[in-house]
Amino acid sequence: MVSGYWMSLKFTDSVLLDIQHRVSSIQHQPGKSNDL
Repeated sequence: MVSGYWMSLKFTDSVLLDIQHRVSSIQHQPGKSNDL
């Protein structure tokens, strides 16, 4: 049970970090949106 809780916690943490990274990269490149 505890290991499963740990796994889901780490998964949620990695997802939040991924979203935060995407948002920060978008904010840092306001004029580079056409480079996609």
